[in-house]
Amino acid sequence: AVLVSAYVHLYEWLNGGVRGYRHVHVIGNLFIVNVVAGVVIAVLLVAWRHWLAPFLAFGFGASTLGGFAISVQWGRVEHVILAGCTHAPVVELS
Repeated sequence: AVLVSAYVHLYEWLNGGVRGYRHVHVIGNLFIVNVVAGVVIAVLLVAWRHWLAPFLAFGFGASTLGGFAISVQWGRVEHVILAGCTHAPVVELS
């Protein structure tokens, strides 16, 4: 699930909305942070047998969902959301 979230954020960064989230001021950078963190945590989950890896995965999911909730509630990216990124809530909750 962590790797899928990283992939979805990379896809949305490249292709989401009208031109992709990479062109949105703050959110574009945060999408890349999410991609890198997701890949690193996914590798840790497979390679490192320690209680910290699942803890990081839980924190990753919670912070990603929290960021999504903040952007929907108070964000100003309506032009991006209306352009076809309506599947994001389903992906985040899965």
